Amino acid sequence: MRLSTLTTRTGCRALHEFRRARSVGCCRPSHGAAAASRSSIHTLQAPAGQPQRHSTVSVTAVAGASATAGGSMSYSTAAAAAKAGPQEVPSGMDTEAMLMEQLTSIPLISKATCRPSHNTGGRGVDIQVLATQHNLPSNSKRQLQFTAFVPEPHRHHQVLCSGLPIELQQSVLNSPSPSGRRSLIAKSSSDGVLLELWAHNRIVKELLVPKSLHGPIINDGWFSRGAAWNPTESIIVYVAEESAAEQTPKFGSSSSNGSGSGSNGSSSNGEAAAAPRTWRGVSAAVEDWGELNTGKRTPSLFALNTDTWQVHKLAGLADSDASWGQPVWTPDGSGIVAVAWPHKAANFPHTSRRLGIVHCFNRPCGLHYIPYPAPPAAAGDDGQPAADGAAAAADVATVPLTASLLSGLSPVFTPDGSQLLFISQEAAAASGVHAATSALYSLAWNGQPSPSQKPHCIIHAVHKPEAPGAFPGLYAFSLHEQGFAGPQTLLVTSQWYSQTVILAVGLKDGSVTPVTPTDARQGSWTLQGVCNGLAVATVSAPHHPPRLMLAPVPASLTDSSSSSSSSSSWDWSPVQALEPDLSLLPEAAAALSDMQCEVLDVVPTVGDTDLHFQAVVQVSKSRAGPAPTVLVPHGGPHSAVAANFYMPFVLLAARGYSIVAVNFRGSLGFGEAGVQALPGHIGHYDVEDCIAALDAAVAGGFADKDRAAVIGGSHGGFLTGHLMGQHPERFRCAGLRNPVLNIALMVGVTDIPDWCYVEAYGTQEGRKRFSAEPSAEDLAKFWAVSPIAHIGGVKGPMMFMLGAKDRRVPLDDGWRYLEALRSRGVETRVLVFPEDSHALDKPQTEFEQWLNLAWWLKQHMG
Repeated sequence: MRLSTLTTRTGCRALHEFRRARSVGCCRPSHGAAAASRSSIHTLQAPAGQPQRHSTVSVTAVAGASATAGGSMSYSTAAAAAKAGPQEVPSGMDTEAMLMEQLTSIPLISKATCRPSHNTGGRGVDIQVLATQHNLPSNSKRQLQFTAFVPEPHRHHQVLCSGLPIELQQSVLNSPSPSGRRSLIAKSSSDGVLLELWAHNRIVKELLVPKSLHGPIINDGWFSRGAAWNPTESIIVYVAEESAAEQTPKFGSSSSNGSGSGSNGSSSNGEAAAAPRTWRGVSAAVEDWGELNTGKRTPSLFALNTDTWQVHKLAGLADSDASWGQPVWTPDGSGIVAVAWPHKAANFPHTSRRLGIVHCFNRPCGLHYIPYPAPPAAAGDDGQPAADGAAAAADVATVPLTASLLSGLSPVFTPDGSQLLFISQEAAAASGVHAATSALYSLAWNGQPSPSQKPHCIIHAVHKPEAPGAFPGLYAFSLHEQGFAGPQTLLVTSQWYSQTVILAVGLKDGSVTPVTPTDARQGSWTLQGVCNGLAVATVSAPHHPPRLMLAPVPASLTDSSSSSSSSSSWDWSPVQALEPDLSLLPEAAAALSDMQCEVLDVVPTVGDTDLHFQAVVQVSKSRAGPAPTVLVPHGGPHSAVAANFYMPFVLLAARGYSIVAVNFRGSLGFGEAGVQALPGHIGHYDVEDCIAALDAAVAGGFADKDRAAVIGGSHGGFLTGHLMGQHPERFRCAGLRNPVLNIALMVGVTDIPDWCYVEAYGTQEGRKRFSAEPSAEDLAKFWAVSPIAHIGGVKGPMMFMLGAKDRRVPLDDGWRYLEALRSRGVETRVLVFPEDSHALDKPQTEFEQWLNLAWWLKQHMG
């Protein structure tokens, strides 16, 4: 059983139960004669024979229950309660559940792949659109594929689309070749990895790669975003886990009675025979990359040769003590450029451990050239890949390309092959913050890479924007392999204050021009690729889910001497045929059409008051005056809220709340000075920025100053705890999602202990003090900047959502703080999701936590 809440869960087990659930009274103290029956905390016991798991739930007497003078329930009432079963919590949430069910049923575009169409002699564009749709009963996401055909770029309004989408089988990799004529699909198997090569509308070859050759394929968006095809599309390089380095002997075979059967269950003549049952023990633990990488072995590079059907590990990687990923072929096919992440971080020399990597762009990494030698002959036609032989044993040395930088990732070659472009997170790696302003670099490429060549910086990190609304710096974490609008123009997705936009970057002069609107109310944009002069993108706004957008590249950019254009010269149009039909989702349609989005410019009240920040307000258009408000600080802290579609915000706005999402100082998209202003001041500057944002929303007429709550996750949960403790008079209740509450506890168990030092002490002092052995002074500092230091000020009810598999902010951080609240008599409720990690993003988890939060707000906000 999936004990997602570890509380009475009958009403959340399936969606139809919400609709037929009977209201049994809210878990709120009665204001009548039964007011003396106050909330109490109960610990639920696990069934016999199952591990004990603890959870708490606030319980009150059911309204209307009769009681004797001594306070005990009458026999008839007790019998009725026993017959009814456990109390359903949350109750009375049918309207919210129906709206969430409708919103989560809308397919959300996640990726679009564009390739030349062979139906029009290569002039048109075929677009494969991938979308996800929540399958709540199975707690999974359906993978849907739509197809679209554009006959010519300048006829982008005439798009032919498939009818119904097809649901894709669960594959870990689906990588079409650049020409669109071939495709590699990889699937997991109990015996290894299945590789399918498709061409000519059929499977050409299926190979089973055994676990002894490599482990599961990696396609996580970090180490890999697909496979790399060589220029002739005959060799494919992909990322997979290395095979296990060791295993224990088979235990139990020594009990054989010597009857002639071997320990492997075969007789002396090779036939199957009876044998004792055996098992293998636990091998030595191998360090991994932390959150979302638990138990995964080191990523490395492997190649499939479709001429010989050989699979082998690339040569020259064995002794690197690094993880490899993001491969791309050189223009002449002589080798691969890939990214290596050293297992020991050079910017934190006082630790030898492998630090967590997900969302941590401060991890040192660099580009390397790997020559690709001719592979050995094929092993035969038995359908099995050849063993890892001569290619791996060849004497090949990798060539470092970015040794002068701490960070180099996401390599792409220009269309003419003369330059290698890449992103550098030097500002993050040098300072120690987990994300910062990016830089764009290039290397001249003549086919003979040299480690002595220095990269050229095209776009430097911007300290402060030159003027309000001016270019704030580049906040791009990857470059698209099909991002070229012309020989000298690269399109890049980047954070731009409180939205994401697509920028046209001039490779000659470093010019930067937005090619999409820079009004956050119009939504956030993501580049999906450029093919045959047609740009493909998605745009998402608070009032609509992601939609596919097309625009012909302006003719001026196809000239090799031109590298800039204005946003007004781009004729973006939506693909109407792929718009979701909301006619059968009336509640969702009404909620979306009623959404209003505004962006507030906020002036800080402490520290450098010149570093303005923003708050994104989402509220119902039909509200009557200021609305009860939910303040939402984001996590990170070095990330940002972008104005886009987010189901929980639509839900809350539809129920009458004003959402104030704060991009406090330290957020991305406002200049490097803003990012670096926060370390050393967490729990102070960010807290007061949240209060300033709330005051700005009140002044703007969006927020009711007397009815406010706060909800945050991760660092947003850190701020939620601080706000409830430091400003208890401003908030009626709170919701905390995997929050940071006691850094002194967190530092010893998290996968990112460097975060604790850098954010508490500041970048310079934090990097200097970072150690695997925190001192008493360190622990005192961590405690002092944490919400636990202000727990005595907390008065309002607090609800917690915790993931049992969270390695970033492990479960104990929340539990210990919760116990301290209980001892002080603060009303609490906690939901523990046993299979969730830090993001709490499984479909049922997302549904249940926000339904519970909406219920919590209803109880305490009115």
